[in-house]
Amino acid sequence: MAYDIDIESAMALGTRCRYGLRHLALRFEHQHIRDGHIKPSTWRYPAPCSVAWNLLTGIGQYKNIGISGLQTLILERSGITPWQLTMLVKKNPNLTVLKLKTCHGAQPDFLNWLGGLEEDPDDPAETVNGYAPGYRLEVFWLENCHEILTHPVDDYEDFPKEACDSGLEWVRGLRNLKVSVNFILINTSCNRKLIAHSPSLSANA
Repeated sequence: MAYDIDIESAMALGTRCRYGLRHLALRFEHQHIRDGHIKPSTWRYPAPCSVAWNLLTGIGQYKNIGISGLQTLILERSGITPWQLTMLVKKNPNLTVLKLKTCHGAQPDFLNWLGGLEEDPDDPAETVNGYAPGYRLEVFWLENCHEILTHPVDDYEDFPKEACDSGLEWVRGLRNLKVSVNFILINTSCNRKLIAHSPSLSANA
């Protein structure tokens, strides 16, 4: 399981660590490795999507297994899909630390659900209490996740000020974060960094 999650490892975690595991870090990014058949660019992108995540999460035909006691989850170079990630977070209600690096699941479908902007059609009542599914999070880290915005920065030729917060509204639902939120958006066409910090997007706003 050095480069990606596999069925056997996911099954072991989903059965033997179902309730007792509190902190899980799955790091599949190894930029120091230079195997002959592995290109250096491999580490810059998520691993392929896999049904193995269903076993770890306990979804689909694997509903009788799955981890459900996590407080910390760290995924690096993960091919987990937005739906699989949604279910994994949902099944671990005590999660307070979530760090995603080069993670395929960090897309608007997941982020909007996490921040309470969109409901899970299978569980539309989950935000009835007025809190977003991610309101318990104290630490939320996104790094090298390329698809968090529906409309990337490159879609804007001059990047108007009113577009700075577009696609990031879900942050307002993460009310328990210990720090305010800073976003670094890369405008590759202009080869510059745009840093958007808005008090209105502060976790405690």
